[in-house]
Amino acid sequence: MILQALSSYYERLARDSSKTVALPGFSTENIDFAVRLDMSGRLLDVVDLREAKGKKLIRKPLIVPKPPQKRASGIYPYFEWDKTGYVFGCTIDKEGAIVLMAEYFANSLLSLI
Repeated sequence: MILQALSSYYERLARDSSKTVALPGFSTENIDFAVRLDMSGRLLDVVDLREAKGKKLIRKPLIVPKPPQKRASGIYPYFEWDKTGYVFGCTIDKEGAIVLMAEYFANSLLSLI
């Protein structure tokens, strides 16, 4: 009875255009930037999606494909969205140095052995 009521409530929310409800297989995630590519995959632009609320920049909630599993220490990129290290293949460490993700992952895997 409760599951049927929850299911019908979800269906009502999904039909309501004033609500943003992720369909099965998707989730709502807070996204800072979007990357625009041309048809050959070259970078065209990086679009800031954050919205100003007073002095703060607030991440924009977007509906994206749901990851098949949560990433704890594994190397599982998310489809169509992820951290900059996974998207661009490098990141910046706490000291401000560029770290290639291939090296980071190799060191992470070695620490597991």
